[in-house]
Amino acid sequence: MCLELQSIYKKFKKFSIMDFNLKLQRGEIMGLVGTSGSGKTTIASILLRLLNPDSGNFYINRKNVYDLKRREFSRIVQGIFQNPARALNPRKRISFLLKEPFLVHGNFPSDREISSLLSALSLPREVMEAYPTQLSGGQLQRVAIARAISLNPSYLIADEPTSALDPTVQIQIIDLLLKLNREKNIGLLFISHDLNQVFYISQKVAVLSEGIILEMGNTEEILSSPHPYTDFLMKGTATTLSEVKGACPFYGTCPYAKEICERKLPPLKKIGKNHLVRCHIM
Repeated sequence: MCLELQSIYKKFKKFSIMDFNLKLQRGEIMGLVGTSGSGKTTIASILLRLLNPDSGNFYINRKNVYDLKRREFSRIVQGIFQNPARALNPRKRISFLLKEPFLVHGNFPSDREISSLLSALSLPREVMEAYPTQLSGGQLQRVAIARAISLNPSYLIADEPTSALDPTVQIQIIDLLLKLNREKNIGLLFISHDLNQVFYISQKVAVLSEGIILEMGNTEEILSSPHPYTDFLMKGTATTLSEVKGACPFYGTCPYAKEICERKLPPLKKIGKNHLVRCHIM
């Protein structure tokens, strides 16, 4: 099974997602990394059908996603969000929140199914009687993940799932996602601004800047020969990006920029077995 975006375009007043392509196999982990405002959450929203693109195609196993009913789609693709407290109804006990996905789809979960969810997410049974406000951030995110996997989806879209957590809990959640990927064969798109996390968890990585993919490929190949922008992010200097704009979004800051970079956006080209870059100088 394969999830695929083809030539996605989405225009806003001051920002556009341009010619975005992504292919994610079931059982694979792909990272999508970029600074704030690069378009990561827009991509997540399109993948979760919370936002429609202006043009382009979205397929799952070569079937047009927009031909699927939403309930059918939700059994295949689920999301995990940045702030679990906002994703969970504070007036409902955890017991109801864990059962809700089953109920929405016309099923009543057995005690065994709920126990299995709790066990998979390392949640104590005592949380069942608690309200979201009574749980820690890490426990809330585990509950949110439990809801997401309750219907056995083929894909998870995780949009900054650790950014609201402290460093120790971040590691626990990342290791949990790796475990779910391994044991349930879930395809995972891990979206983050944190390159260290993305490179740690992902087999493939796409690097996004101002709605444009500048680099995509196997993690090892990117680490060995990064795009100038990716190298810039790896050095932790992304906060000093220049306001000077060119056809390439990195033009104003790139130490290797040429005149052509200001007037012409380079196409994605292959520089390795599984490594694509959008760069005139590579």
